[in-house]
Amino acid sequence: MGGGGSKCTKQDHIDAKPSVDMNVGITVAGSQGCKECTLTFSQQNTASAVTVTRKVNTLIIRPFSPFTVTFNGQQAAFTELRLLHPGPLRVEGVQADAALQCIDEHNALMLIIPLASSSGGTGSGFGFLNAISANLDAATSAGLGIVNKDTSEYEQITVNTGQDWSITNLVAETDPYFTWVNSELVQYVRLDLPCDRYLGWKSTPGAQVIYFQNPVKVSSADIDKLNATVGAVLPTDVLSTVTNPLYVAGTPRGCSPELPKLNPPSIHMDSKFLEFLSYFVSICCILLGVVGAIAFLNSGGLKWFGDGLIRLWKRGEGRA
Repeated sequence: MGGGGSKCTKQDHIDAKPSVDMNVGITVAGSQGCKECTLTFSQQNTASAVTVTRKVNTLIIRPFSPFTVTFNGQQAAFTELRLLHPGPLRVEGVQADAALQCIDEHNALMLIIPLASSSGGTGSGFGFLNAISANLDAATSAGLGIVNKDTSEYEQITVNTGQDWSITNLVAETDPYFTWVNSELVQYVRLDLPCDRYLGWKSTPGAQVIYFQNPVKVSSADIDKLNATVGAVLPTDVLSTVTNPLYVAGTPRGCSPELPKLNPPSIHMDSKFLEFLSYFVSICCILLGVVGAIAFLNSGGLKWFGDGLIRLWKRGEGRA
């Protein structure tokens, strides 16, 4: 007879997936603040002409000269912009009507600008999108509505946008935004015991996403034309997951950071300090008096004083 060890059925314990529900979207309250996030645009980057083509339900825009941006010291060049409908993610429960997705040539940085339709206005967003939508036509291949019957592919057209056409017309480095890494989450074994196995999640490499909080207002007619020409895009075709989002509040445009109000220092003197100060001043006065007397004597002042007294005495006797 022999003793046997206890037997158990191995169980898996899977950690909760640390990602944001894509159906809910991102919120300020559900994000952590980022004090070290720094975003800067090159103000000289403009494009006077771009090429536009289509891939499935997305417009592909390629500026003749790429737009550059620097995030946390790393510079990226946006060689491709994607115009899609609707916005791929809700922000504070609101989904934008469209979005401009900027893609880095090395897939290291992705910048997404939400767009909201407006019935009136003349802001920079109106001119930005209008330059593209004016060339769209859902019924023709030249308008990217259908494929070219000879090539069975979407055509590529050139659009003159004007020399001031740039993403800096839409957003500024002081605007609020969310940021995270766009990567897939895969399971891994973080602890393996005889009867229990613990599975966690880790991220695969991906692009750093910068998703601006406030949508840019554009013409509702341009949004309608975009939708009629290319249709809608599924959010999962744009973003993989949202994990540990960070939030940068930014600075309102036209406002400089408020300087802290400084109160002048107050000096509090207690009774002991005042007593010591009075004693110190008295000693200083006595010392000054002694020094003055010594100087007076050394300079012949005593003889002068004595002679003066004798003269006064003699005058008194003469009058008597």
